[in-house]
Amino acid sequence: MFCLEWSSTENGPKIVNLSHLKSIKSFNNEEIISNIVSNFHFTIKNQSNSFSVTLDSESVLISSLNIDSKNINKSINWYENEIFGLDFLSNYYNYYYPLICNKECLLISIPKLHKDNIINSASNNNLNLIYLSIDIFSTSTLVKQLYIKNSQKDYIIWKI
Repeated sequence: MFCLEWSSTENGPKIVNLSHLKSIKSFNNEEIISNIVSNFHFTIKNQSNSFSVTLDSESVLISSLNIDSKNINKSINWYENEIFGLDFLSNYYNYYYPLICNKECLLISIPKLHKDNIINSASNNNLNLIYLSIDIFSTSTLVKQLYIKNSQKDYIIWKI
């Protein structure tokens, strides 16, 4: 897993620390953030406790859903009850984003175990989780293209 520490400057983001942590396996571990904090040597930690996590798009489910634009909630409820079922709903947080055409929603499903572990572990380490995102919607894609080319390893972008 790659961890990147950066700060904002007048000329844009400045990377102050980049490290690969071999001991971090996945967000299934409820001590994920504790492991990062204990293994990553921060340069500017005393300046902020802000924390951001960007998940790899392969660790979430991304799909679309046809909706009735006049009754989006009814379409979502039907889909969750008839297609997903209780097992899926008990294991995933689902987020619906209506698309411009108002006939479809982008659906993002994040494993509850991953999200809960991130939130709880950040809180236990007195870190302020300011956002949890997916790489295709964030600066992660740019950073990977610029700094972590051809890497098949997991990484975290740490914003302070």
